[in-house]
Amino acid sequence: MEQSPGKWTFYLSRGDESFALSKGDTFDNVYRLVDADASRLVIEYLPLSEKQTLPIGAE
Repeated sequence: MEQSPGKWTFYLSRGDESFALSKGDTFDNVYRLVDADASRLVIEYLPLSEKQTLPIGAE
């Protein structure tokens, strides 16, 4: 996770793939990072409009 003025960048990986994401970015053609802060990521699976919250860091 990196923070530049007004923008967070989160680094996710799956197998050999890695993604540098900010809020609103789409990745793997089917997921979108819809919300994020220092304690959680909210990722939406676009085909089903299903959201999942992933805890990260300290709460």
